[in-house]
Amino acid sequence: MEEEMQARDEGEPLFVFQVAATLLAVDAQQVDAVLPEAEMTPVPCTPPYVLGLVPYGESTLPIIDPARFLELGVESAAPDGVSRRVVVLSSGALCAGLLCERAAGVVLVERAARQPATVLTGGRLGDFLQAEFETAEARVGLIEVASLLDAARIRPASTGAAG
Repeated sequence: MEEEMQARDEGEPLFVFQVAATLLAVDAQQVDAVLPEAEMTPVPCTPPYVLGLVPYGESTLPIIDPARFLELGVESAAPDGVSRRVVVLSSGALCAGLLCERAAGVVLVERAARQPATVLTGGRLGDFLQAEFETAEARVGLIEVASLLDAARIRPASTGAAG
């Protein structure tokens, strides 16, 4: 019981990563893995934010460019000499990799440190923000993973045929 209380006092673990020039965070329990960027197999007839598929376990993993999907005004691109990372997120049956410039790691954030999302609202980002918080480095947006993965999901095209 004492250990549980201490964990609450230290804060909730959030995984921080960089997309374009924006720092984002997700619940660390929803991060399945952090992978190096790998060669992707393109998927025809998908939105531009779907970069392709990579092998993942016994299946394949769709890779999303969150800078494009969130309309942050710039494509993801790592600085020279730095390789990008893929943050593998899951929520329920949904799973996808988000290509990011940098995986910063886990920080503990107290609930009281979270503030309403008012600063990081560019493009579609505001649609998926739960809150914002400050770190020594910058302001970070906390993303709602289930909503993001559901919105980015590739849905079958409607044929329009009556049945």
